[in-house]
Amino acid sequence: FSAGLVYLMYRCFEEVCIFKPNSSRPANSERYLICKYKRPGTEAVVRHLVQVNEILLKGDANDDVVQLVSMDELEREQQFLQYLRESNEVLGRKQVIGLCKIAAFYEDSTLVEVKQAEMRTECLKYWDIPDESRTVPRKMKPKEKLNQLLKSTTFLCSTAKKLTKDNIESTILTPYDWFCMPCGTGPTYDDKNATFYMGLGRRNVYRYVKNNWEL
Repeated sequence: FSAGLVYLMYRCFEEVCIFKPNSSRPANSERYLICKYKRPGTEAVVRHLVQVNEILLKGDANDDVVQLVSMDELEREQQFLQYLRESNEVLGRKQVIGLCKIAAFYEDSTLVEVKQAEMRTECLKYWDIPDESRTVPRKMKPKEKLNQLLKSTTFLCSTAKKLTKDNIESTILTPYDWFCMPCGTGPTYDDKNATFYMGLGRRNVYRYVKNNWEL
């Protein structure tokens, strides 16, 4: 089943990679499939996967899916099978090493994994993150924090524009730049109008009402 799924992605994308990041526990079989550059004309594969998913959702023990692609089809793709074998062998060897380490640490609680600190240092260096302890962030007022995040807060003083049949096309030039949400509030009560909320951690959630921030 898994090999068939990887094969279908192999046919639908220009590049695929079976990947196990350092953040994943080495002793388990968890791995990730990364796909790059989707090819056109994949509608048949999509329909196939939708049909398979519908069968699986029924939960019928007498009508299960054991493979997505026939073995005959997989065996014709020797390059793909070779990659699959090599990937399984490499990741399998790492998994065996991880399991052996777990057994050794279980037998001797005085053992220390020295590579953990080394890997942490290398990751921070690679990601260009300062190697320093977390500190309590400086307390900031909502307006100050908003200025830091958005650089400009003039939009808070803008008046709402009512969309009508006449102005909707000139206002929403491209739908992809907008997010819409139905709102049950009306223009009558200021304290019930749609407004801006700013969370500054824990229970410090502020609400912008009449040019002021309310906690």
